[in-house]
Amino acid sequence: MRIAFIFAVVVSCQVWAGVLWAAGAPLVTESLPEITVVDSAAVTTPGKSVLDRKTLQALPQGDGAITDLLKVLSGIQFSESDNSSLTGGEILPAEISISGGRVYDNNFMIDGVGNNSLLDPTSANPDSTSLVPGHSQELFLDASLIDTISIHRSNISARYSGFSGGVIDIETRDPSGSFSGEITGRTTRSEWTSFHVDCDEEEDFIFSEEADRQPEFRKYYGNASVNVPLSETMGVLLSYSRTYSQIPLWNFGEKEKQYRDMENHFIKYLYRPTDKTTLRLTYLSTPYEGEYFRDDVKNSSYSIEGGGWSISANLEHQFSFARAEFIVGWKQSENNRMAPQNYFIYRNTDSADWGGIYSKKGGYGDIEKEQKTLTLASHLEFEPVRTGWIEHEWIAGLTVERVKGAEERTERTTNYNAWVADEDVVCSDGTLDCIAGEQFAWYKTIYPEYDSDAELTTVIAYLEDSIGWQRLTWRPGVNLSYNDLNKNMDYAWRNTLFFDLF
Repeated sequence: MRIAFIFAVVVSCQVWAGVLWAAGAPLVTESLPEITVVDSAAVTTPGKSVLDRKTLQALPQGDGAITDLLKVLSGIQFSESDNSSLTGGEILPAEISISGGRVYDNNFMIDGVGNNSLLDPTSANPDSTSLVPGHSQELFLDASLIDTISIHRSNISARYSGFSGGVIDIETRDPSGSFSGEITGRTTRSEWTSFHVDCDEEEDFIFSEEADRQPEFRKYYGNASVNVPLSETMGVLLSYSRTYSQIPLWNFGEKEKQYRDMENHFIKYLYRPTDKTTLRLTYLSTPYEGEYFRDDVKNSSYSIEGGGWSISANLEHQFSFARAEFIVGWKQSENNRMAPQNYFIYRNTDSADWGGIYSKKGGYGDIEKEQKTLTLASHLEFEPVRTGWIEHEWIAGLTVERVKGAEERTERTTNYNAWVADEDVVCSDGTLDCIAGEQFAWYKTIYPEYDSDAELTTVIAYLEDSIGWQRLTWRPGVNLSYNDLNKNMDYAWRNTLFFDLF
């Protein structure tokens, strides 16, 4: 009855409105002020894709990683181990290849600043004696903080450099003009999945002792953000997210949990005093930690630490002749392993009886790696200039980047590799290479403590013109780069010619 009544009222209102209109009844009109919308139409080129925030929100979010959002695009290849049912508890972003390039051949950028790690990006073995598992990205930005992603696979503008695969250019969200917020949470776990395992491998999988086979896992994701307008010209966006997983594995006949933990702390301040000037200040922190143990190795628990933090300032101003952008960014990332100092492979004796023929204990020691980057960049997008029937749109820019990398083994690490059983052996007090009345080590490998560092300064300049005539566009450009390591000038000529068919 209530629905019928509402329907009748709406129909009656429409009927009376029609009667009044037909009778020439005066209508109340109101003039709105004139609004001028100023924007520039981006040239669409083959090989470039742009995912805006509306599209990103409609895509499956996965673990909240950037690369999870790129699976809908062509020309981007993921490793065969990505999204494997064997490693459901891992949370780090997947590595990608663009146009056949290696994972470290891409140029990741966040708000105009590079996000590329030089700290063993291809190392993946957590049990290595001297290497720490790395990643091609320095900071692991949460997907909820992204406004747009521009993926360049081919026909790439002279503005970009430092790649032989592709470019992933990310712009983070700006604070909105109204007070608002959101809270998001999701979880997944092995109990909600079905594993299809070969009968010959089923028992080994169920009772797995290794992190590359994870029959059980629980993964949690949570995010909270709030937009705070400070005035009509200022606002702040605050966001925090965390991805956490537990991975139970068997160790010495009992289940022991490994952990993965990643956080995102994000603060962005926006100041727009006029329609022509915008200032953005951004702080981002993405610490990551993974806790591991080595199967069949006693007292072997260790942790891997990664991620880092950055702070940047971005000033945009619209002059009468060009739009100018100035960027200052500081970024610091790490790639560390914290592990027991010494590693022992004992013979199985009365005091070392937890293994088979050998009883193993310890780890490969601490290694600390750090990368610091200072970026200064400026870009100019000139207003279109028409000469006869031809229109020119020039862009130019200059970037100076200073990178410092450091690596350190904080203490000497010794691997006692080979032991001889001897009931008559006598040991000195406090010695590590001998067990009185049982065995002694006759071979060992020493990794001395060390520290090393290196610095690299790169200067990049580019100039490009987009020449348009009717439906034809030619975009010639050149990118020049110089670094103080190779001490040579690199020229990258860029040419794109295309016809607007439609």
